[in-house]
Amino acid sequence: MLLSIIVPIYNVEQYIYKCISSIVNQNVSSELYEIIVVNDGTKDNSINIIKNNFPSAGIIFIDQENQGLSEARNNGLKISKGEYVWFIDSDDWIENNALKDILPLLHNFDILSFLSYYSNGKEEEITNIEMQSLSSNGDYICCNRFYHQAQLYIYKKHYLIDKKLHFCQGIYHEDSEFTPRALYQATNVYFYPKPVYHYLLRENSITTTTSAKRCYDLKHVISNLYYFSENSVMGIDRFGFKSIIADLICSLLEQNMDLNNNKVSADVNLFLRNTNIRKCLKCSSKRTIRILGVFSDLFPSNVTSVYSILYKFKKKRNN
Repeated sequence: MLLSIIVPIYNVEQYIYKCISSIVNQNVSSELYEIIVVNDGTKDNSINIIKNNFPSAGIIFIDQENQGLSEARNNGLKISKGEYVWFIDSDDWIENNALKDILPLLHNFDILSFLSYYSNGKEEEITNIEMQSLSSNGDYICCNRFYHQAQLYIYKKHYLIDKKLHFCQGIYHEDSEFTPRALYQATNVYFYPKPVYHYLLRENSITTTTSAKRCYDLKHVISNLYYFSENSVMGIDRFGFKSIIADLICSLLEQNMDLNNNKVSADVNLFLRNTNIRKCLKCSSKRTIRILGVFSDLFPSNVTSVYSILYKFKKKRNN
């Protein structure tokens, strides 16, 4: 078995037929790949839609109480039999017959990375990276041109197991915590040039809404990645890795500004009083974030206000 495709399911009856149909509709032998559907306590008709429409597809079903996307992926990984695994979200889909070209490539590398994908029908791509197989050790991750979404990579199962890589349970932004660690530790990454993944960005989805939980979960992600950078990232790579953390700090500050919650703002300010974490801003590859880092050092007790002032100034200047 070359590939296990893991699809977590939770209340996606509007989208699930298109997703599963795209995975089933591949002109390769079913003996080369398996489909694992993880029922994350869905309350709608998603599972019945799959069972009624794809009875002969050999789909493997596992059930769990609603524990979220991370644990659904983790549990799918545990029972997978493929040499490689691909996590596909249940409201997304892949190109028909994409596996014909992908499956022969699955050998001798830790991660296959897609260089482009479709977002709501529009092609998105990473620039300035040629298709190649390279010794990673930070070359790829520290240039800070990578996708955070775990769906845009195919992982060697034993690589994930050997490195004890799993998705952090119960948080949003789990991919932003997982992907940098996975890419950095890879011995080699293979770049695939063709866009085959269709990413659906829905209104009112987790990624398009603001909440206190998103702010607190971003704090958790930043803390985890900072700990990883200090203990597992080597030498000059550490500077580049902290540029990733800088971007996440800005995401946290933007979320906090949009939320406009005094309690959350106070907690974010307290979090960023940590000099070491705050100084990641100065490692950014983006000039505006480095400027934020300088001003934040001048007003370390109120970084949220500094960000808000600079954000409004930049917006006014652009207008």
